[in-house]
Amino acid sequence: MLSVNTEVPTLAWVPDDLGPGFLAQKIDLGEDRDGPISMTLVRHDPSTDPHANWPDRLLPNNIVPGGALSDGSYVLLPEGASPQIEEELAHQASWSTTHPEAASSAFETTPGKESALGNDVENLATVLPEGAEIHLDLDRPARVQDAPAQPSSPSFAVLYVHGWNDYFYQTHLARVMSALGAAFYAVDLRRYGRSSRGANNEPYGFVRNLNDYGLEFSSALDIINAEHPGLPVIMMGHSTGGLSTALWAAKNPERLACLLLISPWLRSQPGHYFFKKPRFTRAVLRAGTRVAPTKSLPMASLNLYSRSISGWHEDADGPLPAYLRPFTGDPAVRGWWANPAWKILPTAPYRFGWLHAIVSGHLEIMDGLQAAVPTLVLSGALPSNSEGGPGEDCGATAKRLATWPHNVPKDPGIPLVWDPQMRHFDMVLATHYMHEAARDMGPLMETRCLSGVHDLTLSQPHERAELWRAISEWLHKTLPQS
Repeated sequence: MLSVNTEVPTLAWVPDDLGPGFLAQKIDLGEDRDGPISMTLVRHDPSTDPHANWPDRLLPNNIVPGGALSDGSYVLLPEGASPQIEEELAHQASWSTTHPEAASSAFETTPGKESALGNDVENLATVLPEGAEIHLDLDRPARVQDAPAQPSSPSFAVLYVHGWNDYFYQTHLARVMSALGAAFYAVDLRRYGRSSRGANNEPYGFVRNLNDYGLEFSSALDIINAEHPGLPVIMMGHSTGGLSTALWAAKNPERLACLLLISPWLRSQPGHYFFKKPRFTRAVLRAGTRVAPTKSLPMASLNLYSRSISGWHEDADGPLPAYLRPFTGDPAVRGWWANPAWKILPTAPYRFGWLHAIVSGHLEIMDGLQAAVPTLVLSGALPSNSEGGPGEDCGATAKRLATWPHNVPKDPGIPLVWDPQMRHFDMVLATHYMHEAARDMGPLMETRCLSGVHDLTLSQPHERAELWRAISEWLHKTLPQS
């Protein structure tokens, strides 16, 4: 029995687990074929965010309302501007219970108080574009209300959609987008994150058709439009969230100004034996879905992506590179933290019905679905050299990665060997195929390769700065300027 709640709720925003500056509302959506469903909308409120004026530790110079072209300069903020400092994590109950000592003593974020290495920009310059200038802004106030230059009202709105086995926790992304002039929102989809009833009560992240997420997208945009009437809206999607938003945006262009996709899974990867013939694969998955839609598939995980965002470990990675020494408090060095109930490691189960939905989405694109709004596709496919700088070109790297499954030793007891270079490109998806699929969707699709991991927002500081620069330049070019 399918029962869908189509009413736009009157929201009562409540404090979110992410801490001050983040509000949330869980919204009942009725039921689908597999049980009750809900979505959770998270909103960033810069006026109550104690770190809103510290979007990230290293920023390009073009993080200004509406975006701008970059002149190649960067600014280094105080250590407290790093994402996921202990003061911020301590607000999250699931973190505090496992880190009682750290949670009781907040990270000190006094402007200008730096470690001896905090100002060492000489090594950092080696991994930024040639000729980059780095300026220190160690006395910048953390709060928006202490920085009069900040915009008082947004000029556009953003709805961020997470990927598989994920939820929204990237506070630095929200702060950067707010600094660019956005009213920032993020959604936890049905059976994910804040919207989950627990892995023991429902199949985590399960959906039978990606088009079903149109209910979440429409409901979220109704709320955003009501709170910010007349503002242009951008959807951002990561990985499977990028696939879902690309499908929906192509069919609902009137609701969006443009689309920003981060490492979207737009195509079945021919490099993997299971996806070589996607139509045959879909037929197999359809048969399995009819019998046991939520049955888990036996798919191995090498856990390398999780390893790439777990921080720097000198026993396996060697000495910390010189360019990272100013960032010992950054999660790229300490390790990114996510709620283990909402981001299951090494991975959540892959199920017949869910994978059938993914392959069906890929085939929609293969069958000629065209983008109907300007879209930027950003992917990590530019590995760094030994000093973290630019290396191979995007296409050659992506093609090489696409063959990796065939290079894994046949002995299942021997894993693919970890290499620190895996922090600088997408080891989850073969970017060559993703960008090929994007270009097949028509002239409104623009693709770009950056150095960084599958979720580019979780890359190293200099790579995140390049991500922010690319987004700002694209916004400046794409959004109507007042």
